[in-house]
Amino acid sequence: MTNAAGTPIMVSPQASAPLTRVNDWNERRLQELIFDHPTCLPLDLIEPGIGQPVSVCMELPLGIGTADNLFVTPEGNLILAEVKLWENPEARRKVVAQALEYATARRLLYVSGHREGQAPKEKPVQLPRGQRGHAS
Repeated sequence: MTNAAGTPIMVSPQASAPLTRVNDWNERRLQELIFDHPTCLPLDLIEPGIGQPVSVCMELPLGIGTADNLFVTPEGNLILAEVKLWENPEARRKVVAQALEYATARRLLYVSGHREGQAPKEKPVQLPRGQRGHAS
């Protein structure tokens, strides 16, 4: 496996070896990896000081589709993650469109229960506790 910067190498106190490419990756497998290891996401580069996210669920239903991963920050902010493989040529365009749709769906959910002079009421989503998998 070689890229523009060279060949990645795994280094440990006992030995070092070049990394080999895994050819059987799919979006689901990547989604599970991110769920199990949310700190692999470089969120601090996007939002400095965001803290370490905690995985909440996978496949969160949003009415117009499902968000691949849901995380919460130490401050209680929600992070939706949409997983796309780099080799997918339409990945960037599709993920931006999905993010806009999810933001719209989230805004519609927020406004739907609002009455003048009252805080909006939202229908809670049932999430599995301590389980990796789909929200229900």
